Amino acid sequence: MQVAPVLADTLAATEWPDSPGLEALGLRALLLLLLLGALLWGLRWLQTRRLGGVPAARRLQVLEALSLGGRRQLALVRAGERVLLLGISDHGVRQLERFGEDEARALVEGAQGRDFASIFRRSERRES
Repeated sequence: MQVAPVLADTLAATEWPDSPGLEALGLRALLLLLLLGALLWGLRWLQTRRLGGVPAARRLQVLEALSLGGRRQLALVRAGERVLLLGISDHGVRQLERFGEDEARALVEGAQGRDFASIFRRSERRES
């Protein structure tokens, strides 16, 4: 008995489902991309809801920095509602001044167009 012709006849007589055409594959790819986009949007929405309903924003902002030479500098940093004057050196970071909400607002608004040295002098005068 010859197996090959019988097998060939059986395979030829079997009805095979039509393979999807290019249009069907393109539609599937488009649906997959839409599904992935919706998933990413949903994850971003959950992230913002978990952070109090606002998108994650930078909580720290360097308003101004002044090099003092020798790897030392002063930095005016906004941390939430506070503005801090920090001294930075090889030995670490030290808080030199902490401004309240009203002081910080006046300081930052007054700093527009002013150099850091004048802001620092204002801070020194306030301590005296």
